[in-house]
Amino acid sequence: MYNENKMILSRKKASRVSTKRHSDTFSVALILVLFVPFYYYYTSLTRSIDSILTGAFIIVLTALLDVFILYKIYKCKNKPDRKNKILLTVFFFFTALTYIMNASGLQRILLLVLLLLSVYMFGISPIRQKEGKLLFWLYLISVICVLCNTATANQDAVALGKTNPNSGGFLLAILFCMALVFFGREKRFLSKVTYAAICVAAAGLQFVYGSRTAMFGLLLFTVLAVFSKIRKKGFKFKTVFWGMLIVAVLGIITAYIYSEVLFPLLGYGKVTIFGKDLFTGRQTIWSFAFESIRNHLWFGVGSHLNEQYFDEGYYELIMNAHNQPIGILAAFGIFVFIAFYVALAYNTALLYKKRSKYQYKKSPAIYMVVIMFMSWFDIYFMSLYNLLPIIVGYIIIVESSKKERSKK
Repeated sequence: MYNENKMILSRKKASRVSTKRHSDTFSVALILVLFVPFYYYYTSLTRSIDSILTGAFIIVLTALLDVFILYKIYKCKNKPDRKNKILLTVFFFFTALTYIMNASGLQRILLLVLLLLSVYMFGISPIRQKEGKLLFWLYLISVICVLCNTATANQDAVALGKTNPNSGGFLLAILFCMALVFFGREKRFLSKVTYAAICVAAAGLQFVYGSRTAMFGLLLFTVLAVFSKIRKKGFKFKTVFWGMLIVAVLGIITAYIYSEVLFPLLGYGKVTIFGKDLFTGRQTIWSFAFESIRNHLWFGVGSHLNEQYFDEGYYELIMNAHNQPIGILAAFGIFVFIAFYVALAYNTALLYKKRSKYQYKKSPAIYMVVIMFMSWFDIYFMSLYNLLPIIVGYIIIVESSKKERSKK
């Protein structure tokens, strides 16, 4: 009798789970998607308001998102494994230590936390297929809304009070990646045509907004996606983990060679390739950033990167490293740099460990590697402009890349 009652209760519980209207993490994904146009329009409308007040508002919102995601992770059936707990604990410890040392950089720390928690949570508890399609169309609408208030490559965004064209190009690049993955998954002709049209539009509009980094990412994702189709062998955990760490380190090495070796070697002059100067000004920013890293290797400088040069009259962008690996190393030091990239690589690679329910295609790992390559040229993980679309893209691509693991 007891066993029969237990079986009935278990069946009722299973029935309740199967009839849930939404996945456990859909609410977080929906908030993040809706936050994309809100943040873009919020920043364009508050340019004339005190930056301290607007910065405090964003810090509070980011902190609330972090807490909400932590709560959702706590409620998930799948809990962090022992290695993950250690990695996140080490990361939190060193970020807290660097913040105490520099008394700045809180917003950037919260954004790094948001990325790590999101990648982990949507890996262990992905959204459902219908939710993924809904979020894709909501993101498409968000991109259209933002582009309506974005300057083109030939316009001055600041003078017009509009969003920078590079941001418009970046939003389109993320849209292209998602649409290409959906194109590969869909079997219906009309759906394929629809997603193909979105890919063509997103690629074509890159010439309007003129973001070379976005165009590079779009092309790289296409090449890697096609290559992965040809080479059908799947990814392994170690391949993704070490591959992402190598890309992060190469980002620093490439910037060092460009600014500290090539620029002096070629006489600090103009080198024209295809009608454009090889040295675009980043060599100065990166050179100053490396100087800061050499002087503050262990704990970084928080948000005060190149502050002395800004005070001497250099333009404001000098305080942005324009390279994510350098940006993290300069802002928070070597310990946070290692802890962050190891945790990010580990959480992404977890998709490719054997799991009981899902197995994943190569798209999520390719997407994250492409984002890391693109981050060689901008601060993608410490700016909500870029981080929100990155997370949304990852959520949707993870969903569209999963399939039920066959039971033997």
